[in-house]
Amino acid sequence: MATLFAPIAECPGLEPPVGGNIARSFAPVGRYAGHWGVDFSVAVGSEVRPAAAGVVTFAGSVAEVLSVTVDHGGGLRTSYSYLNEIEVTVGQGVRGSSTLGRSGLDHDLAAVHFSVRVDGVYQDPVRWLGCFAAPHQGLSLVPILRAVRRGILGGTFDPPHLAHLFAGEAAYRDLGLDVVTFIPAGAPWQKAGRRMTSPEDRWRMTELAITDIPYFEADDREVRREGWTYTVDTLHSYPEDEQLFLILGADAARGVTTWQSAGAVLKRATIAVIPRPGVERDEVDEALEGGDVVWLETPDVRLSGTMLRRQATAGRSIRFLVRDKVWRYVLDNGIYQPETR
Repeated sequence: MATLFAPIAECPGLEPPVGGNIARSFAPVGRYAGHWGVDFSVAVGSEVRPAAAGVVTFAGSVAEVLSVTVDHGGGLRTSYSYLNEIEVTVGQGVRGSSTLGRSGLDHDLAAVHFSVRVDGVYQDPVRWLGCFAAPHQGLSLVPILRAVRRGILGGTFDPPHLAHLFAGEAAYRDLGLDVVTFIPAGAPWQKAGRRMTSPEDRWRMTELAITDIPYFEADDREVRREGWTYTVDTLHSYPEDEQLFLILGADAARGVTTWQSAGAVLKRATIAVIPRPGVERDEVDEALEGGDVVWLETPDVRLSGTMLRRQATAGRSIRFLVRDKVWRYVLDNGIYQPETR
């Protein structure tokens, strides 16, 4: 998500979320580079409607600001912030006539803040709102943006499987994340001496595993890094104002204190822990004492890369244990060839 905004070629004409006029707009310059948004001036308690039909992907409080995000398909999402009340839930389908909630105060203004993203990239909302005319072209900026909440899910991804996706989904829903970033390891120091599939193939399988999931992304920064890869370096490569959540299985979380610069890891990120059979919560909480720890609720899906590699090299199918595109890539590229007997 290095690029945060991009112009669009035409005005598709979404509907305004309220009946008021645009009172102020915010351009992608200065401290808030990358953000485009508009404030609709409207009385507190006014009905806020979705700009188009879609599915609610977020409905809750972020930095004490009530917000709703609606996914309209095709990578298009709209967000509605500074609400006084929310009347929808995550996963709910909405139409243009539905009520998302009630308007509140945007700092000193009775208004609703509205923004548009396509594939995670902010767009100029004025050009999407039926070419509504703003009173001025958005050079006034106020501190309305919260930090990006990013989940980081790393691993060898040899191969990436459904348990990885379940973990990412649980983190995204439970923690109200903006994005979950899947990072295949390049040369993890803790795996020294172990044979692994090439970084290029593991990277490509990771890309395929998260295809068509708008709040998942694949990141190749560790694959591109020379030498041993350390989690602390990866965490510090993200902007300081991002809120990072490092997603780990309980077995891995229990061993964080053995990692390179473990104290810096715990200082930079919240550890989001996935329960594992045989690992007690008390063990993990004690090991991570002094750090920020949250536990995720996930189905007990007992899959591992080791299990899948053994299955594949034994000539058995791993279809339906990985996404179909990953399964096809494995077959087409002969990644886990059956052992010759």
